[in-house]
Amino acid sequence: MSAAALLSEERPPGAAQSASLLAPVRVTGGVTIAFASGPRGTYAARFSEADGYRVRFPRGGIGAEAVLLNTGGGVAGGDQVSFDITAEAASSATVTTQSAERIYRALGPGPARLSVRLTVGEDARLTWLPQGSILFSGARVSRAIEADVAPRGRLLMTEILVFGRKAMGETVTAGAFAAAGGSLMPIM
Repeated sequence: MSAAALLSEERPPGAAQSASLLAPVRVTGGVTIAFASGPRGTYAARFSEADGYRVRFPRGGIGAEAVLLNTGGGVAGGDQVSFDITAEAASSATVTTQSAERIYRALGPGPARLSVRLTVGEDARLTWLPQGSILFSGARVSRAIEADVAPRGRLLMTEILVFGRKAMGETVTAGAFAAAGGSLMPIM
């Protein structure tokens, strides 16, 4: 992970300069988890974390639980984030996020690309319950969710998309959103 900053003596650059300075700071990250069933129940057999995304496994509950964290604080245009979650045969897992994902104004032309792949094996149960995603004015995002569920597998999932936060005085007046690889549709 990296960051870009301007020296305090310098004048703030225009929008074009900001975009060019931040272009190399884009994120290509996410989390991959594979849950398996063993003699003591479900456990995380494999997992990986990339570019500011982390996973934690709290104790307790039925089956395994995982909480995904974004240590960068949000997503912006040009970021690419992927979550690949697998519940192998006979396992039982619940995956959530620590907080709502914030999708900020895009400086460059490219949208943030968020992808979720959920795979559920035979006699397995996977619950995907992330907090909502909050789109801020000027956000551009493309979101894809793919689920592959075995005939005797079970998947419970929710996805919440929030356009600004009224209680915080935020109004979304511009932006774009695309689902499942579709074209970006303007938000007005």
